[in-house]
Amino acid sequence: MPTWRPPVAASRPATTQRVLSPADYLEAWCRPGESVYQRREMGVEGPEAVDTYVRRNTTHRISEGSLADRWLMPLDAYLQKQDESAGDSSPTRRPTAPLGKAFWVFFEVAEPMDPIPPAIADGEPAVTTTSLQYFDRTGRPVARGTLTRTAVLEGYEQVTCPAGRFDRCMRVRVDLRVYFPLVLTINWNSYVWISPEAGEVRRVQQFSGWFLLFWFGSAHEFLLESHDGRSASAPAAPPTHWARGMVNLGRKLPRPRIEGIVVDVVATQPAP
Repeated sequence: MPTWRPPVAASRPATTQRVLSPADYLEAWCRPGESVYQRREMGVEGPEAVDTYVRRNTTHRISEGSLADRWLMPLDAYLQKQDESAGDSSPTRRPTAPLGKAFWVFFEVAEPMDPIPPAIADGEPAVTTTSLQYFDRTGRPVARGTLTRTAVLEGYEQVTCPAGRFDRCMRVRVDLRVYFPLVLTINWNSYVWISPEAGEVRRVQQFSGWFLLFWFGSAHEFLLESHDGRSASAPAAPPTHWARGMVNLGRKLPRPRIEGIVVDVVATQPAP
C-alpha cells in the first residue's frame, strides 16, 4: 500500500482575526460533544466503501464508531491485573466487556500521553515513547511492547466537507508506532484537520503493519457531516492524555479495519 500524503500545507494565513495557538485548536478538538463523519475506504470503489462514523467526546472518554453508543464501565474494571495485596500472583477476576461476538482487545500505556501535545510547534516533531501493555478480550495481559508517538504541525488549510467550509484549520500529522518484539508491529498514521469552531473536520488514517510474517493494511478518510454546534464560547475540556483503550477490529488479514475505539483519558498534570 503506498503511503498517502496531502499537498504541502500553507503556513499560518494572514488574517485580521485573533491569532490562535495550537492549544486553542486542541480545546475545540477535546471539547465534549458529538460529531458524525462520512467514512470512505481509500482505494475501494462502490457505495459500500462509504459509511457513517460517530465520534463522541466526554470529559473522561473518547468513543468512536461501533463503540460510540456502547455503555462501558471505566476500562480499568475489565483488566485482570495482579492484586499485590493478595500476596500471590493470581490476577483478580474482572467482568468481561458486553460486546458479544465482536473481536476486541485492550491496551494500557505506562505513561499516559496526548496524541497531539498542546505545546506542538510548526514543523518541529514532538516525539514521545512509553511502554504499552496489550490485553485480550477477557482482560488477561498478553504482551508488553512500546508505543512511540510522533506529532508534527504541518500548517493551516481550508477544508470543505459535507458539513460546510471551515477556514484556518490546523493540519497535524500523528504517527503512532506500536512494537511487540518478534510478534507485531503496527503503524497507525493519521493526518488530522482541526477547526477552532468545530473540532476535527477531516482525518485520513492508514493502519498497517506486520503480524509475524504477514503484512496487513487499510486506509480511510473521514469527512465531517454534522456536529452538535460546539463553539469556542462553550466550556472547554482540559487537555487530556490517553491512559487505556479498547479497539474493536473488523475483517481479517490482510485488510483489517478499526470498527470502533474507546479511550479513557486523564487530565494533563501541570509541569512542576
